[in-house]
Amino acid sequence: MERLIEFLHIQRRLPNLIYGDCPEGEYVAREVAAYFQIGEEGKSLFSPPKDLIERMNSIEHLLISDFDNTLTGDHRAIEELKEILDIHYPKLGFAIATGRQIDSTLDGLYQYDFPPPDTIISAVGAQIFYGEELYEDEGWAHYIKKNWNPQRVITLLEEFDEIDPQWLFTREGESRVSYYIDFVEDEELFVEQLKERLDAHQLSYHLIFSHSHYLDVLPYRASKGAAIDHVIGRWNLNPHQIITAGDSANDLEMFTRNLKGIVVANHEEVLASFRGQDHLFFSPSPFARGVIEGLHHFKVI
Repeated sequence: MERLIEFLHIQRRLPNLIYGDCPEGEYVAREVAAYFQIGEEGKSLFSPPKDLIERMNSIEHLLISDFDNTLTGDHRAIEELKEILDIHYPKLGFAIATGRQIDSTLDGLYQYDFPPPDTIISAVGAQIFYGEELYEDEGWAHYIKKNWNPQRVITLLEEFDEIDPQWLFTREGESRVSYYIDFVEDEELFVEQLKERLDAHQLSYHLIFSHSHYLDVLPYRASKGAAIDHVIGRWNLNPHQIITAGDSANDLEMFTRNLKGIVVANHEEVLASFRGQDHLFFSPSPFARGVIEGLHHFKVI
């Protein structure tokens, strides 16, 4: 299924779905229809506001940045970046890809007075919203939930002493399982043991432990990188238009794509292995200053 959808994205067109007598074919058609939000008569059910469509069709570049410790951390640089986004607004799109839930993301944007993003990828890729109206991409939400049982993951993880049920941040109906971890003596061993536990029960998942405190277990189809792939396909963008920016392990999937990427100087060690890759710029400066330098490096501004 994943390869079929990837092929359709590469073709940059909606598929013509044919429902036959074959149960397997009917299943595939239903899943593809749900992903692309195609109705029974072959018409698209994805109907964002007209001004949002015009906006996404008009931009020449789309900056997709992590929020905490990538955009935040340097107030003067934040003010400069906001001015850049304002000056270059007609051609430069602005998107957030964060580990925060959507309401916390909005609180953070309000706190620093950032302009409304054109796209928000929240919960490490578990949700996608578009425009000021926060138009949710329901096709993506359906796609990542396939064969996913978050309650089973929670039950298995809470057998570990390091995981306190009181620090579970997963809400009812949410795909991501998220914990705050107070202390881990050996992070590498901790992650290895978590994966062994989940693997023993034959679960498909995507596990991220970042900033020494934040544990996220996502459906295997979900990540920031996979969500960006979906956004590119949804809006028929050229991958060369995309510039990603991040600092931590939950940004890693953004940098595995062959997309332009900015790694700020305050990055976690896990991202150091990406040095030397032509599509990535390791900024000598941290936080929003590093993002600004990256935009200059890629000649976006």
